[in-house]
Amino acid sequence: MPVSQILMKDSKSLSWTGRFLFGMVAIAGTVIYAASFALIEESAKLVPVARAIGIASGVSWPVFGVILLLVTRCRPRVLAWADACLITMIAGITVLMLSALSNVAAFVIKAIESAGASTTIHTAILIAADLLMAVVFVRHARMLGLGRALAVTLWVVALNGIFAALLILLSRSGDFAL
Repeated sequence: MPVSQILMKDSKSLSWTGRFLFGMVAIAGTVIYAASFALIEESAKLVPVARAIGIASGVSWPVFGVILLLVTRCRPRVLAWADACLITMIAGITVLMLSALSNVAAFVIKAIESAGASTTIHTAILIAADLLMAVVFVRHARMLGLGRALAVTLWVVALNGIFAALLILLSRSGDFAL
């Protein structure tokens, strides 16, 4: 099935196998994304940031899920919301693999600057992944009966807000500078 069909799939239709596989892809993709920064010349600066992004993602998604279920009162169904979030994560991981691939390419060809391993490019890819995930999530949230404004507000405040707060806390721990 093409990625575009998966991303726009009706949230109510993931099987248990699909949920498991999407969850594993989300976890593995996050680990691959963060680990790929160890391959590049700028690794001393970027590995702590990538690790913090992985930690913040791993914590913010479950907290976002709880907030989402509280706000929607678990309607229409908990699994429908889980499916919407898993599909959204796959969209983001798909984009983040561009960073991982650029890090691998930079390592293999030893052309780090021309292969796009700069902080600016990785920041742009991270933002692109977030924007794509926001669109996918809002679409699925609307299919599940949540209004657009509330879906966007939850995305920005709950998920991105928690993610940003965790990055700030991890930054203050002295591991890296934002």
